[in-house]
Amino acid sequence: MEKDLTVNEIGMRPDLDLERKYRVVVQSPARLHFGLMEICHGQPMLYGGCGIALDEPSTRLSYELRPGDPHRGVAWQVENAGPWHDRIQAVLERSWQCLSKTQNGSLHDRQDPSVPMHRFRIDRPPNPHSGLGSGTQIACCVATLVAASLSKLEFGSKVAANEIWLGMEAQTEQTALARLAEATGRGLRSYIGLASHLLGGFLFDSGTPSGMNQLRGVARFVAPENWHVVLACPRSSSAVSGTQETDYFLRCAIPNPNRNLMLDLIEMEMIPAIQASDLARFGDAVYRYGRYGGELFRPVQGGVYRDAEVTELVDTLRNWGVTAVGQSSWGPTVYAVVGDPNEATRIEDRLHHRFGDQVNTMLTKPTNRPCYVSTELADLPC
Repeated sequence: MEKDLTVNEIGMRPDLDLERKYRVVVQSPARLHFGLMEICHGQPMLYGGCGIALDEPSTRLSYELRPGDPHRGVAWQVENAGPWHDRIQAVLERSWQCLSKTQNGSLHDRQDPSVPMHRFRIDRPPNPHSGLGSGTQIACCVATLVAASLSKLEFGSKVAANEIWLGMEAQTEQTALARLAEATGRGLRSYIGLASHLLGGFLFDSGTPSGMNQLRGVARFVAPENWHVVLACPRSSSAVSGTQETDYFLRCAIPNPNRNLMLDLIEMEMIPAIQASDLARFGDAVYRYGRYGGELFRPVQGGVYRDAEVTELVDTLRNWGVTAVGQSSWGPTVYAVVGDPNEATRIEDRLHHRFGDQVNTMLTKPTNRPCYVSTELADLPC
């Protein structure tokens, strides 16, 4: 029977075949981001927002090793990473340097044949720039695998990522998140993706008074797992990322007149609705919250949503009676939260009938499980 272990219980089994190759695997959830509350520097609290971890689409990365290989003093080689190669390599270097400050490790020259090789690869890539936190997923998976490599994982075990990070000089979940932010270089504008990786559930990021990540507060609530989510992404919508995203933030950086209204919607409506599994109350609140968040970017979007295609999707779903509808992050993915799987399937069918191949869809659900790290034989199928 599979056993979840804490870092203190992890050790190497003596009965393993030391010549066999094993794979250390990390699989991380995606996230919906319902919107930032403040983007103007100089305000009392910067950024902040809320979101929810999703069971799918998940991201899976792994590295191979033999049980007899050392966990320190190893070389890393990134393989089969496609367009993610450079980003993985950058986070790998950053996270190793960050964590080796504590663990006394080093990233050896990959050309040295005497150094054991950890072959690092991406087994299930996320869809980039779709509003579901793909860049953060990748970065968190890389950093968690590096952290796992510095712990002696028992082969055949399955360990929650937050347990591994609590072993990285982190005494609380808050400091574990800060360590993950430092190791990945992610989370400045939002901790929702980091917290989805380590905690799962519905997440409320209170923001930061300084624009820094140290000990940033995130509250986590158990999400109703009987809720289901329809994801719909227009094929024709463009993505927002990189320098364009930075430019959008600069152009829209005025104090948010609706910040207190958004905060009230989280604290007085969404959180109580989540705790009571009241989908109607949650749906009304999250829809209003998303529109307030979208107003911040009206100057560059032309409206509260990414583009006309996203707006049409949201309006269509609302006209069908779905209340919990909005754009995740920059989009273009639109979410619809419903109460049962049959309703989710019906909505997906209606979307296909209405939009044909102009829209990609996926059915998923909230997850309260964090990312997990496990080990398996390397020759097993993914």
